[in-house]
Amino acid sequence: MKCWIACAALALAATVVQAQAPITPPDELVKSVMLEVADIVARDKEIQGGDRRKSIALIEQKALPHFNFAGMTALAVGPAWQKSTPEQKQRLTEGFRSLLVRTYASSLTVFREQNFDFRPLRMKPGDTDVTVLVRVLQTGSQPV
Repeated sequence: MKCWIACAALALAATVVQAQAPITPPDELVKSVMLEVADIVARDKEIQGGDRRKSIALIEQKALPHFNFAGMTALAVGPAWQKSTPEQKQRLTEGFRSLLVRTYASSLTVFREQNFDFRPLRMKPGDTDVTVLVRVLQTGSQPV
């Protein structure tokens, strides 16, 4: 569960968002998506009860549109990405997407009563790569 939250924050922060007018600042995007998903999970007893179909649908609808899976996969694969064929890159990206969806969907069932500490964004004009820092606070546990 903690991994899902941390991974989701990192994945959202690491994505390149398609140009839209106006462009939502990265910290606001991460915050709005995380809070929306947390709110939906808090109200949906089927997701809390382990309904995998609903969990996957929620992840696909709310989070995945903001992920740059090719970029994330390239980062995960490292230097071997450049040596991969287009078909290999496509298969790796599809596999990575599937892994993340399954991981996030499984984690939603234990996603309850967390508070988020959204840290101030450190971004200079012209930055195209930023990290959005979010601490997940849960009673009885260290912040993640």
